[in-house]
Formats: sequence, C-alpha cells, structure tokens
Amino acid sequence: MTAKRPRLLFRGLHALIWHTDDPNRKALERYLSRLGLTFQVRCCEEPATTDENHDLLFFDGDSDLPLTDCPPKVPRIAVVGSEAPSRLEWLLNQDPSSLLVKPIRPAGIYAAIAFAFSNFARRASLERDLGRLEAKVRYRRLVVFAVLRLMRETGCSEDEAFALLRRKAMEEQTTIEALSGQLVARSETTRTAS
Repeated sequence: MTAKRPRLLFRGLHALIWHTDDPNRKALERYLSRLGLTFQVRCCEEPATTDENHDLLFFDGDSDLPLTDCPPKVPRIAVVGSEAPSRLEWLLNQDPSSLLVKPIRPAGIYAAIAFAFSNFARRASLERDLGRLEAKVRYRRLVVFAVLRLMRETGCSEDEAFALLRRKAMEEQTTIEALSGQLVARSETTRTAS
C-alpha cells in the first residue's frame, strides 16, 4: 500500500488565525492571502469558537489560549516567540501539528502549513490503526474461546480449529474476530436456554 501524498496546494482552504493584533499576525495574513487561503481572524481576548468550518488553525503560542474551545479536528500551527521551558511544555500539551517562529517572515509559512497537514494526517492514521489494533486485542479473547469450542465440538487440534475458524470467516466474508463473537454468543444463548 502506498502512502497518501501530502497536501501541497492550499488555495481555497479556510484558516482561523487566533492571535494578538500585532505585526506577526499582519505578516501571516498577507502571506496566507498570497497562497490563496481565506481566513477568519480572532484576537486572543475573543473566543475562537465559530460556526464556520476551518481547515487549519494558527494560534498564538505565547498566550494561554483555551484551545479546547477550538475546532479540534484540524491541523494546528503554533506561532511561537518564547522558548521558556514552561511555555514549550504548554505548547506541547496543545498538540500542535507544526510551528512558526516569531517574528513571522514569508519564508517558512508554506513549509509550516505543509508539515502541519502531513503530521496531522499521519497522526490521524496512527490513531485509526491503534484503535483497530486495540479492538483486535479485545476480541482476541473471543477468538480463544471460539477455538476452544471448536476443539471441544470437533475433537481437532488447536491449529486445525483455528484453520477451520479462518476458513469459515473467509466463506462468510467477515473477520475472524466477528465470527468468534457470533460463535461465543450462540454458545452463551444455548447454555442459558438449557
């Protein structure tokens, strides 16, 4: 499977800039306009919540912004001026996808956006994979119960029971875990009925 190519064209995307009204924000606005992004601006004193959908969030990393109110499912770019350890710790806890260093210059903004989208997509993919693997681990116990049940019913070995379970799952076009859950549920129903 080939990896999805990162997004490198940003024209038409909508960004939220949550930053103090200063030259850094003005420079960011100018460059985003040149890239073809539309944006909405919020001062740090204003809440960032809005009804509009945003594709990207720029936030002032030097202000203690309540980022829990921000659109959560978009790449976040921190605009950083201070490198104090406590400030960097706060920033890391906000889970930014990329960062820009103050004073903002045109060089670096495009790269920060590209890295933000790439890192955000990679992180989302890892979270999906982790969720799928955690579900498999939860269902592993059901697979063991199903294999033991097949061993008991057919008198076959563990390997033969697992091969039988795998073949049946392929015939029914389902996962081994789902089929195991069905077998265990049927045996529980049978046991409670008798």
